[in-house]
Amino acid sequence: MRVRFDFTIDDMVEVTERATARSGLIRSWRSQSTVVMCCIAAALAYMTVPAPTGWRLFAAAAAIGITAALYPAGMASARKSRLREFMRERFGGEGPYTCEVEIGPAGLQVSQAGTRSTREWRTIVSIEDVAAGIEFVSRPGGTLVVRNRAFATPADRAEFLRLARSYATGAQISGPR
Repeated sequence: MRVRFDFTIDDMVEVTERATARSGLIRSWRSQSTVVMCCIAAALAYMTVPAPTGWRLFAAAAAIGITAALYPAGMASARKSRLREFMRERFGGEGPYTCEVEIGPAGLQVSQAGTRSTREWRTIVSIEDVAAGIEFVSRPGGTLVVRNRAFATPADRAEFLRLARSYATGAQISGPR
C-alpha cells in the first residue's frame, strides 16, 4: 500500500521534538541544564540582594522557582527556532516537500527530498497511532510520521495501520487498535 503527502519544515520540527523527547539521555541533559540555570539564578539572587541573610535566601529560593518555571519553556522555544533554521538550511526552504511511503513485506519504503530508503520491519521498534498520524520509530533510523493528510478516508488510514502492524510483528504497538 502506498501513500503520499506533503510536509513542511514545521512538521519536521514537530517530529524531531517528539523523537528527542523519547530519549532518556536528552531528557537528562535538559534536566541538568535546568538545574544548572536554577543554581546560577539562586547564586546571583543571593549575591545581589542587599538584605539580611534570611531575605537573601528567600530571593535565592524565589529565583529557583522562577527559573524552574520559565527556563524549560524558553529553551523549548529557542530549540524549535534553531531546529527550524537547521531544517530550512538542510532542505533548502520552507517546503512543502513530498513524502511517499509504501508498506510491503520487506519494510517501509520512504521517498523524500530526492532520496529513497527502506526501513526493514525488524528495525521498527514501535508503531503508534498518534493525533498527527501514524508514527513509526525505528532503530537506528529515527522517526517517521505518516500524516493523516496522506489518507483519503479514515478507512484508508485504518487499513494502512492494520497492514503495517501485520508486518511489524516484533514492534511495540500503541494507540487505538
